[in-house]
Amino acid sequence: MTEETDSQKFTRQSVEKMRAHCVMLDSHSDNLTRAAAARIAVQGTTGKDVLKEVATAAATCESTIDFFGDDDPIPWSVLEGVRRTQQCIANATNAIVLMMALGLDLGS
Repeated sequence: MTEETDSQKFTRQSVEKMRAHCVMLDSHSDNLTRAAAARIAVQGTTGKDVLKEVATAAATCESTIDFFGDDDPIPWSVLEGVRRTQQCIANATNAIVLMMALGLDLGS
């Protein structure tokens, strides 16, 4: 069995972190979208929770990309993880905008 290099370990851990962020962001998006569809205040999620998760997910993407030098190719799994995480960030922020546009409470 071969041992992981530091780069391989970092890549694996970063992809796992991005997946975890996507799970949280998808959950927040779903909660906000359901609340918007029912025209009710959101339950179980606050706007602050969502925005903090968005910021943390974006920082994870940035630090992961920054790990690789200018001459180092970024592994496909990292690129796909960043793409998916950015899509989840967009979905979550769009759900917040929808709640705001409807004048619904984002929780406290």
